[in-house]
Amino acid sequence: MRWKQHPLRVLRESSGLNQHEVAKRAGVSQAKLSLVENHLATLTEDETHKIRTAILEVSRDSYAAVLRSADPRLAAAIEEIESSASKKKLFDRLQEGRGFSELEAAIAVLGRGYPAR
Repeated sequence: MRWKQHPLRVLRESSGLNQHEVAKRAGVSQAKLSLVENHLATLTEDETHKIRTAILEVSRDSYAAVLRSADPRLAAAIEEIESSASKKKLFDRLQEGRGFSELEAAIAVLGRGYPAR
């Protein structure tokens, strides 16, 4: 009987991440993650949450880097935000506390001052 792939493995692989990267960020050993993905061990709810969060964070960081390089307006907006402590604080709060993407937070912080095309 062939086992169905573990959902965490599918999520990790579809995000282009290896076990080492995910395990390190999640604070779980790579060996345990491997066992789980091969249906030979189980995770606690907390460990599962940490792994999913790690995958999402790495994916979001990667997406943000691509978006910055593809959109010079976003790069200019981030530069402007980083030059002001108050703007940077609000920008970080929107991303971390409210789950805004980099683009959403930049638009919210700069409003009409967001760089035009």
